[in-house]
Amino acid sequence: MRITSLIIPLTLVVSSACTGGSTEPATTGPSTAASAPAGTNAKNAAATPASVAPDDNVAARFGDQVLTTEELTKLTPPRATAATIRKVIDSWAETALLATSARAAGFDKTTGARAKTDSALADAFVREQFAESAESQIDDEALTAYFGERRRARIIRFTDRAKANVVHKQLADALAATPEQAARIFVDFQKKHSSGPTGASERAVFDRQGRNATNDAVVQPRIAAAAFAVQKVNAITPPVSMPEGGAVIVQLVAKKEAIALASVPPPVRERAVAALAQKRIEDSRRLLVARLKSETPLRIHSGPIEALAKSGAGTKKPRLRKFDPKAWRQTPRTIRRVEGVVSKQKVRGYTTEEMQEMMRKNVPDGAQK
Repeated sequence: MRITSLIIPLTLVVSSACTGGSTEPATTGPSTAASAPAGTNAKNAAATPASVAPDDNVAARFGDQVLTTEELTKLTPPRATAATIRKVIDSWAETALLATSARAAGFDKTTGARAKTDSALADAFVREQFAESAESQIDDEALTAYFGERRRARIIRFTDRAKANVVHKQLADALAATPEQAARIFVDFQKKHSSGPTGASERAVFDRQGRNATNDAVVQPRIAAAAFAVQKVNAITPPVSMPEGGAVIVQLVAKKEAIALASVPPPVRERAVAALAQKRIEDSRRLLVARLKSETPLRIHSGPIEALAKSGAGTKKPRLRKFDPKAWRQTPRTIRRVEGVVSKQKVRGYTTEEMQEMMRKNVPDGAQK
């Protein structure tokens, strides 16, 4: 059964949203899309509100959904800041919104929803809605871009262009003296002179526009352009002026040439299609949640949040392994490891059957013997 409509009637819960108690001004937040019986109007919904905890024990609420301080403490990591706690609340609201929307649409009663938690139900609901259409939209143009040329680079940030010029000369002299130590020398200069964070740029693999294989912006376009202007690995650029002010020196770390689509092996092509489709699913989820958030206010009580941040209390979460077929080397030993993960159901958002099917699709013939 495929749920074809995402227009969940959210207005049923709006009129019953959050009265009483001191709260911060309403911010746009997720709705529950409460599944009131057919024919129930907003007035009837408001006449029978859900029971709620006392205001001094409520961290947030929207519609008839309430997050108590005890529940928030279970969701929050220890020693979290107030900003982190607000992100936890927003994540809770999003999950509750999608899970309740799935139930209102009857998705939880279908064979595709064998989820024991709201989070798993929300993930399954989103996949049901968008997975098929997302994969059908992956054409040769998108795959060609996916396998296009890429670069990695290190940078040194400067707030002052004059200082960048001085350091560039010193760096160039040091590299000319011992070119075999180019990477180490640049890192040493980076630690000594950089005026801002640089790690994200060094980890990123990007195209000429500064985007990764799934079209996410990962570095600034001027840094990407500078990296592509360098032809030799470990070579550096002159100082590059940045739009926000200051300058950067870029060192090329690695270069990857484009791969002709015709030469891509079918298993690699399938993984590329899966990665691009997953990106489209995530984008569709964000758009759906943003639309639903605009329909019902999320009200946050600042008192419990500040108290929790001050106390440093929270709950340490067990690490959940995310299933990614690309991360497993396809050998009999790792196949057994994947099977062990499947049997223990330690992966959020996937049923055992779904993981087994993905595993079968991503191993060579005979590897499971």
